[in-house]
Amino acid sequence: MASTGIPRSVLRTLVPIRHFVGKPGSRRAKHGQAPGALFELPEALETQIHLMIYENVHFEEHNHISFEKLKELTERKGDDYFFWIDVQGFKNVEVLRKIAETFDISKLELEDALLGDQRPKIELNEEHLFAISRQFYFDEEPGKLFNEQLSLCIRRKILITFQENYIDKLEPVRVRLRNGAGAYIRQLGPVYLAYALMDAVVDHYFQVMQNLSARAEMLENQLFERTEREHMFELQVLRRQLAEMRRAVVPERDKMDELRKLSLPWVDGRLKTYFRDVFDNTRQMMDLIESLQETLGGLMDLYIYGMSNRQNEVMKVLTMVSTIFIPLSFVVGLYGMNFQLIDPYTNKQMPLNMPELRSPYGYVVVVLVMFLIVVFQLLYYRRKGWFRSR
Repeated sequence: MASTGIPRSVLRTLVPIRHFVGKPGSRRAKHGQAPGALFELPEALETQIHLMIYENVHFEEHNHISFEKLKELTERKGDDYFFWIDVQGFKNVEVLRKIAETFDISKLELEDALLGDQRPKIELNEEHLFAISRQFYFDEEPGKLFNEQLSLCIRRKILITFQENYIDKLEPVRVRLRNGAGAYIRQLGPVYLAYALMDAVVDHYFQVMQNLSARAEMLENQLFERTEREHMFELQVLRRQLAEMRRAVVPERDKMDELRKLSLPWVDGRLKTYFRDVFDNTRQMMDLIESLQETLGGLMDLYIYGMSNRQNEVMKVLTMVSTIFIPLSFVVGLYGMNFQLIDPYTNKQMPLNMPELRSPYGYVVVVLVMFLIVVFQLLYYRRKGWFRSR
């Protein structure tokens, strides 16, 4: 039987469905805490800062730099270049606070970036934009879908991104930026770069959907072959992961709709066309999600029908076995009544009381009769077609 990407041994242990959906942890601020107040995240990764400095023909890259080095480079280069500051890991809260203060990121925006459980959105300001997208990817563990947040602070000359983990799906954009001398990604600055990142995030949705669709197709083939209880758990995993996708794509579509209508003096009007393209992709993604939801609903009906059919088959076999033993039980019960041919009190013969009890071949005759009864019943059931699976 073909594999669907989730080990059967895992499914048989009846693990919770949430095991296959890598959701962000609950890191809400303490009750009564002031809005925008930062707090330590013990489980967070060490903060790493990566910086890309670029313009039409110039490019340089600095990895794992300190905040002091970041500040020095951005101040020395001034307004002649564009900057992409990528912050990964949220353990060093003081470093994050310094970055926010230096680049005019509000406390509420920084809080949203660090919590990691925000829905996709866009907040418009006069001097910058703050956007959130959600990244989906499958881990090395088969079938486990991770849902991570990507936060973007977009300014005229600077793009700052925040990511909780070191692993992301943005490397193709970095490659384009390194090799894109003379291209739009170098010319149109951080807003176009932000578009490229959000476009890469949405494009990766299609790869995730392709994986989910392939697993749903394999599951459908297995359900037609033979319905097993473990298929229900696999089906629930797919439905839960698809629901996670839908909760991200709907607000992502709304966000791109706002961006394609964006009108700010420091945002190039040509970018509206690109945001419209991503908006179209999100609408197409919604169509795929709704179509797969209908497919999974049909698979659930198919699973219920298959399990009901298997139960009917079992009941049919048990009924035939019971029916076969009914006449045999009658014969055995009849001969177990201990009739006597001679009355022990009057010593007279009683010929109507089963004279065959004294026959030397009585046992063989009874067994042979019972065997013929079984054969007759089996032939009758076969003629009626009861042995065929329906």
